[in-house]
Amino acid sequence: MVKPLRALVAAALFGAAAPLSAAETDGLDAAFRSCVSLYRHPLAGALMRSVSESASRDRFAAAHSSIVMSFSFEREHGYATATATLKSGIAIAGVPARAIYASTCELECPLAVWGLDFGKVSTAQRDALQAWVESAPSTHTEAHGDIKVQLSTATGGEALLICDVSD
Repeated sequence: MVKPLRALVAAALFGAAAPLSAAETDGLDAAFRSCVSLYRHPLAGALMRSVSESASRDRFAAAHSSIVMSFSFEREHGYATATATLKSGIAIAGVPARAIYASTCELECPLAVWGLDFGKVSTAQRDALQAWVESAPSTHTEAHGDIKVQLSTATGGEALLICDVSD
């Protein structure tokens, strides 16, 4: 399931932006670290809600303009993906993130996946992300079982963090 979802992440470009607050960047780092707190994170939670609520979709980019450069929404067979291209200043393990996405069904379903796209990374950056993932805790939940962030890398050097909290 990782490859089809990764293919949905729009190509992102870095944009010039004012520095972001530590609360905005640390909050996303912590939310991906545990995965289960993504629903409560202001950006990640709103992105997931934008998949099933068209009113949230319409307001998303303006509501998160300090972090988000652009927003896109794509429907596939059985699910949809909302992608927010990020402004510079958001990094995990020192590696700048390009985009965050959330995938679920527009109507209720058990699918709930977030991804953080880094694009092409160097070997040192990939190693830093891998160490960050390995040090992240596994969180047990009654609804989802054990959940842990995963690192997906492609042969071209692209890297993606994935949190799958699907039932």
